[in-house]
Amino acid sequence: MKQASELRAEAREALQGLWGNSAVMTFVYFVLTTAAGVAVSKAVPFVGDFVTSLALLPMGYALNIAFLRLLRKDPQELGYLFQEFNSRVYQTALLTMLYTLLWTLLLIIPGIIKGYSYSMTYYVLEDNPELSGDKAIEESMRLMDGHKWQLFCLHLSFIGWALLCILTLGIGILWLVPYMQTAQAAFYENLISQFESQQQDSESSDCSEPSEQELQYFCIKDKGYHVSVWPKDVGIGEYLEFNIAGLSYRDKIQDYKGEFVAKLVPEPTNEYDPNAIKIVTQDYCVGYVPKDLTEEIRKHLPCECYCYIGSNNDADGTHYYSCAYIKFNY
Repeated sequence: MKQASELRAEAREALQGLWGNSAVMTFVYFVLTTAAGVAVSKAVPFVGDFVTSLALLPMGYALNIAFLRLLRKDPQELGYLFQEFNSRVYQTALLTMLYTLLWTLLLIIPGIIKGYSYSMTYYVLEDNPELSGDKAIEESMRLMDGHKWQLFCLHLSFIGWALLCILTLGIGILWLVPYMQTAQAAFYENLISQFESQQQDSESSDCSEPSEQELQYFCIKDKGYHVSVWPKDVGIGEYLEFNIAGLSYRDKIQDYKGEFVAKLVPEPTNEYDPNAIKIVTQDYCVGYVPKDLTEEIRKHLPCECYCYIGSNNDADGTHYYSCAYIKFNY
């Protein structure tokens, strides 16, 4: 990941020549939300601010995305603040606020941590129009796993600017918000780039054949039953055997009957499970790692697995059975 200073530099470069427009957009956002809050509070005492916050959630989403687009050389006009009032954005923004609020009710610190987990949700929703609000939140949590502290440090690096805002009686916030939002968008871009690079490295890694010493611990018996004989000199935790989930029954699977080495590749775009790990060989998805093992195996990616696929011919046709054998790379 890039350092906070590098991300701030990217933000300043993107904002060059656009500081004034960005400050105006921020000013309009604050004026509208504040005025609406005051008006509704007078009409509906005690709950007016809360009602206003709910009603204007899409405007907050639009402000975030406006600076993401600015970073991508696609600056938005002021009217963009009013263009994201739709059910999908409402649902996502409401869920994000609700989940954060519920965690905060438990304790302040867990609420802050979860807030950082959800911090990429709007960007994910923007870049993946096929995702629902829940899925966007889950993807944000996956992206931020292990990166929450880095984003916190980025935010903390703006403390000097925050002090300047106080000295300017709050006027400086009109420039601080665009600066911080654009730097956070740069953080997201860097995060996505890193994940894509890791996935490409995993997919392009050379598949070396397992050694005879490794293969002797992998035994196939008749009728598809199998047993692993664990090495005496390594702990069982370093080796793992499992049945391939979602084994393809298409004709092409016959090309992979027997023994072969495959790659384990994350599949974050899987509509059923964004944590899915597919088993790939020669650009063909053979199947998947069982769902109950993905969390453990994800810690060790990228890694390879030795697979066996066999078949039994009977009156009902061909039945495929399989198992995979992994030695983790430490």
